[in-house]
Amino acid sequence: MSNRVLSNQATVRGDCDTERRRLTRARALLEMFEEDCGRGATTVEELREWMGMQYTDQLQVRMNRRLHGIDAGTSSYNGRSYPILAQL
Repeated sequence: MSNRVLSNQATVRGDCDTERRRLTRARALLEMFEEDCGRGATTVEELREWMGMQYTDQLQVRMNRRLHGIDAGTSSYNGRSYPILAQL
């Protein structure tokens, strides 16, 4: 294969990884909103307003904890229920 084809394949693979991470983060934000508010967000503006009311560092910590569980394939969160304590 030529270098150009390999380069294009690497770019597509990188784009897929970026898209997967973006969708995973969006799903985690929606789940955190639902936990905090007791219902799903109805608009993007509502989600943005909720995010704006959060302390940025605390929101980032929550996001990191959630993504770590999701990325490992062992999510500590089950649908719409409250979080289960992580195994120590």
